[in-house]
Amino acid sequence: ASETVEMLQIAFGDTYMSHSKIYEWYSRFKNGRTSVEDDPRAGRPSTSTTKEKKEEIEALLQENHRSTIRKLSEEVGISIGSYQTIVERLTACPYLLKCLYNSLFFKFNFLKNEAVNKKSLSEFLTAKNMMVIPHPPYSADLVPRDFFLFSKMKLKLKGRRFDIVAEIQTESQQVLDTLGENDFQQTFQAWQHRWDRCINAGGDYFEGDTS
Repeated sequence: ASETVEMLQIAFGDTYMSHSKIYEWYSRFKNGRTSVEDDPRAGRPSTSTTKEKKEEIEALLQENHRSTIRKLSEEVGISIGSYQTIVERLTACPYLLKCLYNSLFFKFNFLKNEAVNKKSLSEFLTAKNMMVIPHPPYSADLVPRDFFLFSKMKLKLKGRRFDIVAEIQTESQQVLDTLGENDFQQTFQAWQHRWDRCINAGGDYFEGDTS
């Protein structure tokens, strides 16, 4: 159940149901329940949680599960409360969870098998006779992606808000597209300079330390 909670948090952001609801539905399905419909109850049925609305929201979630509650509820034309009720039912559906699991499988599989991936990468580099430079732990000032690439990303994205991950990916890709051969040459030169300073100081060196 805890893995299901994590998957829903990543996939649906602020639209995913509460932990207690997830565990409740998880227990129901584990015990053999196959329907996500509410049990019959007295009173006038809600017109905002009809089958048509559910199908419309399901289609929107599958198309873009990163959108916000407010944006999607306005698009469907129902209240935020009704939207959350429908999402709770949909995210509890085994079919959607299966689709969600498949879409996130590579990401989770990569994280869980990071050690295996590192070993495979090491074997690949050895087979190609590529020299591997060992890197000291906790030394971000000696990692090109930290002192070179991330700083450029921050300049582009700083102070901006994004509704979906795709927007961040697009903006980040624009930064990558501006990088040329000269940028990488300068980065490797700066990297070597930082290494030299670290070695000359016997490892007692941090970027910005003037002592």
